[in-house]
Amino acid sequence: MSPWLKISGFLLFPFVAFMTGIVYLRNKFFDWHWLPKCEPSVPVISVGNVQIGGTGKTPMVEYLVRNMENRGYHPAILTRGYGRKEKGQVVIYNKNRANIVPEQVGDEPFLLSKNLPQTTIIVDSNRCRGAKFLRDNLSENLLILDDGFQHRKIDRNIDIVMVDVLRWSNCPLLFPITCNRDLPGSLKRADVILLTRTDIEPLQTDKVKEHLMRVYRKPVLQVEIALHHLISSGKSRRISLGSLQSEKIFAFCGLGHPAQFFNLLEKSGLSVNRKWEFPDHHNYKVSEIRKIVAEAESKGVKYIVTSQKDHVKLLSMEPVIRNRVWYTEIDLQVKNSELFMNLIEKRIGTVV
Repeated sequence: MSPWLKISGFLLFPFVAFMTGIVYLRNKFFDWHWLPKCEPSVPVISVGNVQIGGTGKTPMVEYLVRNMENRGYHPAILTRGYGRKEKGQVVIYNKNRANIVPEQVGDEPFLLSKNLPQTTIIVDSNRCRGAKFLRDNLSENLLILDDGFQHRKIDRNIDIVMVDVLRWSNCPLLFPITCNRDLPGSLKRADVILLTRTDIEPLQTDKVKEHLMRVYRKPVLQVEIALHHLISSGKSRRISLGSLQSEKIFAFCGLGHPAQFFNLLEKSGLSVNRKWEFPDHHNYKVSEIRKIVAEAESKGVKYIVTSQKDHVKLLSMEPVIRNRVWYTEIDLQVKNSELFMNLIEKRIGTVV
């Protein structure tokens, strides 16, 4: 966390303390069954976190869909669709998938719809209404709830919570004093804790893992995230990152934790000469991409690279601009994956 955020956090201490108390009471009201819940008609896997910014929830949702399909399930995804312009419920399925644009559903649901072309995605800020739509209209036998840990109105069979070990804080205060959006003690509700960015500081990883296992007594597994290729617009070309180690790279992104993306590129052996950061879920303008292209050309940089999540925001731009930008696909794997999947199946039961 930057020094400025820490300073602003302490200046806002009374407000942060008040909001921390609100979150604590809300969780207690759910624990005491004072607030209502809805019960979906199919088993629910919730993927969430306790920290702000990117912890890998979207790649994990994609990972779960693929692996649960391999085990005979027919999952649908239920997501809020953060940052979208269209209100109300939007359902992405085969009949309308080609006509969906990011502004309708948000960049993450749109990305999931591209990577999982046979999966139904329900985009609705009212998760109970979304679950009811599945019950009344769909035949899927499993619901994967994206960013669901704090959305306690909907019952679930298993809570999978992702923790960035480099930003972990056991301090019982919220952002901006820490990177937490929820109280660390909420992890007692988790069924499985997944650690991300574990390869950067192994000692920190061991420290966080030992603490979480000792305090919360839940399975704690590690996630590996890697990049393997640069992909051109339309997926017409793929280049191995290993073949680009002598090339200069201009990287930009609008992610919750941009340093993680830049670190992944450098960890893959790329020489990132320029790094431009935009706000999370940023809607790019043509003028911004033109400026990036001009800056790269002035520095003699051949490859302009962004994340796949950012690249979907460029698809409506004219090809002469869009095709100058390459993107990367994330490869996410869970260590002890068989144990992980068995834990899930134990919670949700056999295929119906």
